[in-house]
Amino acid sequence: MMVTRGYKLYNQIFYGHPPLMIWVLSCAFKVFGVSASIGGLVGVVLSLIGISGIFFTAKQLGGFSAGVISVILLSFSPLYLQVSRSASNEILLCALTPWALYSFLLYLRNRGFQWLILSGLLSGFCFLSKFYAVFLTLSICLYFVYRRSFREVAYYLTLTGVPMLILLTFDLTAVWKDVFLFPLYRPVTSLNLRLERITDFLRGDLGLISLGIGGAFFQLKNRKNEKTGLIVLWLFLTFVGLIAQTTLYKHHLVHTLLPLAICTSFLIKEVRVIQPKEVMVFSLMLLIIPLPILVAYGSAAVTPEFPDLVKARFEVAQLVQNMTTVNDFIISGDLMIPLIANRMVPPNLIDISDTRHEAKFILSRDLIEACIKYDVKIVIVSSRLLSFGKFIEFVRKHYVNIGTIRVSAYPQAYAYAIYIKR
Repeated sequence: MMVTRGYKLYNQIFYGHPPLMIWVLSCAFKVFGVSASIGGLVGVVLSLIGISGIFFTAKQLGGFSAGVISVILLSFSPLYLQVSRSASNEILLCALTPWALYSFLLYLRNRGFQWLILSGLLSGFCFLSKFYAVFLTLSICLYFVYRRSFREVAYYLTLTGVPMLILLTFDLTAVWKDVFLFPLYRPVTSLNLRLERITDFLRGDLGLISLGIGGAFFQLKNRKNEKTGLIVLWLFLTFVGLIAQTTLYKHHLVHTLLPLAICTSFLIKEVRVIQPKEVMVFSLMLLIIPLPILVAYGSAAVTPEFPDLVKARFEVAQLVQNMTTVNDFIISGDLMIPLIANRMVPPNLIDISDTRHEAKFILSRDLIEACIKYDVKIVIVSSRLLSFGKFIEFVRKHYVNIGTIRVSAYPQAYAYAIYIKR
């Protein structure tokens, strides 16, 4: 929304990711108007693009039936459905990655250099979505190295770098600070919480995960096809890379669902030749490996009070809409409020997370200056804003509290204290 009004990304607007998702949203908002529903629709369209890419890729490797079953399993994945409802970098990368892989498979089949060009360029756009694109790129490079095709590695990496040259059109200092430096300050996910999120992921998509691991298992056993070996390598690098990163959230693991969905096509191809003994061994493996984790973290589940939080957000957003105009600025501890209410926030306050505060990328002084510079009409004090003590003092002095909306079954920090300018 801020970009469509002329504010410069990274230079004026903080954004801790590559820019492609912002460009996609900006185009959608210019055509259809700015609203949360349009943003959600963008996410749905991107998820369908990703699903179609999975179909063609699985069909290329295992036939039409394999493509259909892979698509069905991915489409009904709870995590994929959840991510597809939001216009996020995750779903954009999920949309582009299968097509980059499909183009590469066409290159291996036809040896047409145009497919390598397309795959390399799409990989570059994947990096402009999120840097998790490195897992597929690394898999393809290792495949070339295994085949001793070093010249093709150079071509592929060069083509991947071409779309990323567009970053040179931004303020490189700001890009470095937001995209590359800021992630280093993100909190480290504890081992306990890491295991809990992995367990939640395993429980939610157990069917797809089981079939995908089954396909990978039998592919490694037979070693008949280097192309399918590439998919297994991509699955391994993605899962290990994601769980080993400094900060792990459950939605990050959506990227493992893509290679898992394709791996199901390997299992379908093996259905007629799988022996009963192999089925028993694989079934025991699936039971033994995740069982201790599932037992230890059986209580982990999605918070049942979440609908109450959504209801409170819309109630606050409705009040904000009634008391302000589209051109007014607000500051909110919950960044979903400005989005739902279709109200602007000061450009440098797109992210006011505790991480930015602890890294001293944003201080109370910055919030106070933004209030004055942009004539902020409403401040909604909740969650993240509570850590900015001097700013809270400023708000209580220059703004009037007109009420507080609390969320049942949530801590006091989730209450929305609404302040309007005196």
